Amino acid sequence: MIDATLVTIHGFWSSPATWERLNEVWRADEELRGMRIHPFGYPSPKKPRVPLSVTRVPDYDDIAQILSTEYATVLANASDIAVVTHSQGGLILQRFLAWMVSEGRARDLSRIRSVVMLACPNGGSEYLESLRRTLGYGRHPQAARLNVLDRQVADTQRTVLQRIVNAAGVDDYHCRIPFHVYAGGSDDIVKAASAQAAFPGASTIAGNHFTILDPAAPGNRTADTVKHHVLADVAAPRARPGAIPAPETTGEPEPAADKRTDGAKYVVNVYGAQGLQMGDGNVQQNAFPGDNQGKKLYPAMFADLIAQGHSMISRLERLTGLSYEELKAIPDEQQVSWQETQEWKNEATRRVHEVFGDRADARLELQDKLWQEDVESGKGDEVSRVLTYHRRVVSILQELQEIVSA
Repeated sequence: MIDATLVTIHGFWSSPATWERLNEVWRADEELRGMRIHPFGYPSPKKPRVPLSVTRVPDYDDIAQILSTEYATVLANASDIAVVTHSQGGLILQRFLAWMVSEGRARDLSRIRSVVMLACPNGGSEYLESLRRTLGYGRHPQAARLNVLDRQVADTQRTVLQRIVNAAGVDDYHCRIPFHVYAGGSDDIVKAASAQAAFPGASTIAGNHFTILDPAAPGNRTADTVKHHVLADVAAPRARPGAIPAPETTGEPEPAADKRTDGAKYVVNVYGAQGLQMGDGNVQQNAFPGDNQGKKLYPAMFADLIAQGHSMISRLERLTGLSYEELKAIPDEQQVSWQETQEWKNEATRRVHEVFGDRADARLELQDKLWQEDVESGKGDEVSRVLTYHRRVVSILQELQEIVSA
C-alpha cells in the first residue's frame, strides 16, 4: 500500500495513451496499491499550424506553465508525487522545474519525491534531423528544440542540475529531487550520450525508443524499474526546508593557492570523472573530458580554428560562381585545398571531443552527412557546397566557444 501519485508525461507526437500498457501493470501490482496515476497531456501535432491559423502549437514554456497550473490545482492535495517521463516529456518536466526555481517557488516542489526520465533527448536527436529541417520542422515550436545541442535545452538542463539534482536541500531557489535517468539499450532515435547527458547515476534499460514503454517487449523492465524508484524515494526522509547548509569542513587549514595560477584560477583534477560541473551563482557550465584524464577548459579552445574557418570562407566566397577554367587560373594559395579542409575538420573534431566528449562529436559528423547528401543530390556547384559546409562548421565552433568562454 502506498499513498502517492504518479504523474506521467508523454513525448513528441504522442499522448497520455502511450502509457496505458504500463499503467495496467502498475495498477495490478499489490505493492503499488493505493497509488494514483495522473496523466499529463499536451498538444503535440505532427505539423506546424498553417499561416493565419487561430491556434498555435504550444512551445516548451507554454507547456511548462500549463503543468505548473495543473500542479497547483489538480495536484494540490497530492503530498507525495513521483513523475515518469518519456522522450520530450523529460524536457517539458525540466523546463517546468527550471521555471519554478527561477520564480523563487522551489519550496513548492518539495512534494515531488522522485523523477524517472526515459529516453529523454537531453542532447537532442540526430534521427532524421536533415529530413525534419527539409520538411519545415524548424518552425515547429517543439520539434525545433530536439536539435542537437539546442542552447535553450542546455541552459534549462544546467539549471536543473545545479538547483534540483545537486541541490543540498530546500529553499526558495533550490529543491533537491532524486533523478533516475535511463537510455534505451537499442534506441537509435535518442542515443545513450544524449539521454544520459550529465545526470549522475544515469544508466540504460532494455528497449528502443518505443518498446521501452511496452511491458510485453522481450527483456522489458521499465515497470519494475519505475516501481523500485517510486517505492524507495517515497519511503526516504523528505528534504527539510530551510537555508542550504554550508559545505562541511574538516577543521584543517585551507591549502595555499597554487602560485602558478596567480591566485586567479583553480587547478581542478577530474581524473576518473565522466563529467564536471563548475560555475558561480547562476552561471553554470558542464565539462565532459573525452578521455577522463582531467583536461582543462581553455578560454580560446576554438578561436584559431574559427579564424582559419573564416579565412577559408573568405577565399571560397571569391571563387563562388567561377567556371572550371577560371578556377584553374587562380593561384593555389588563394584556393582552399581538400587537404586543408580535412586537417581543419579533423583538428576541430579532436578538440570538440577533448572538451565535450561524444555529446558534441555528433554535431560535426552530421555536417559531413549533410555535405554528402548535397553532393549526391547535385545541389549547387562544388565550391558552393564546400562553402556551405565551412559555414556550418564555423557556426558550431562559435557556439561551443561561447560555452567554454562563459
